[in-house]
Amino acid sequence: MSEYSNSGLIQTATFEGIVHGVVVQITKKISVLRIEFFLDPHVILFFQKIFKYKIISSFHGNELERMQKDKTWNFKNLLYHKLLIASDYITGCSNFILDGLKASFPKVEPEKLKPILNGVSNQLLNTPLNLNRKEYFFSASRFIPKKGIDLLFKILLKLTSEKLYLAGGCKQDIDLMSLKLTSNIEILGKQEFKSVINYLTNAKVTLVTSKIEPYGIFVAEAIKIMNDNKIGVLVITNNKNEPIGITHIQDLLKAGAV
Repeated sequence: MSEYSNSGLIQTATFEGIVHGVVVQITKKISVLRIEFFLDPHVILFFQKIFKYKIISSFHGNELERMQKDKTWNFKNLLYHKLLIASDYITGCSNFILDGLKASFPKVEPEKLKPILNGVSNQLLNTPLNLNRKEYFFSASRFIPKKGIDLLFKILLKLTSEKLYLAGGCKQDIDLMSLKLTSNIEILGKQEFKSVINYLTNAKVTLVTSKIEPYGIFVAEAIKIMNDNKIGVLVITNNKNEPIGITHIQDLLKAGAV
């Protein structure tokens, strides 16, 4: 079951099925449909012909990567192209994502593309100042190569006296990347948002090692906590984990990090 909803003028539609061949049920007539994840473009296009709703396609994660996996022009790529052409607006959580869309689907009208940046949760905005930091490092991400998980492991191999709590994936994901889990790295798995806040506010160091990031929401959240705790700079390292400079928090904000 996939639910697509929004507020205001956009009514709610619930799709049940046709995800892998099951019948679809639409519980309400809709005028605008916002979609994400793009698992079944044929469903959206089929019902759009019947119900004549407008389409807003939203990209905020790895949807474009999944579309780009198969470089050959196949039937599914054709459906993606038709869906984007049929969309009234296409939103991305960063210009990085929108630039990727332009490159992959050059026939999409550029005026349809609208950046809508992610925000930072009020739970973080209201997090109280914590001066009593605990003796651990923290990081959270999907366990995939582009998130720089290998860099985290290299850092902790050198800093054997430090402890890293790593959230977002499982040991099987680590094994798939052929990384060796050491005693000073603890895999936390997927965590509730309140738990992530707790780890962030108590960690003495937050590590963000992404090599490519469509939108650095984790960086935005970390910067918010830096600001609250009067931490002024981030240390920037290269791929060899060597420090190459520092960036002031205000420079990051001006550059659009949040």
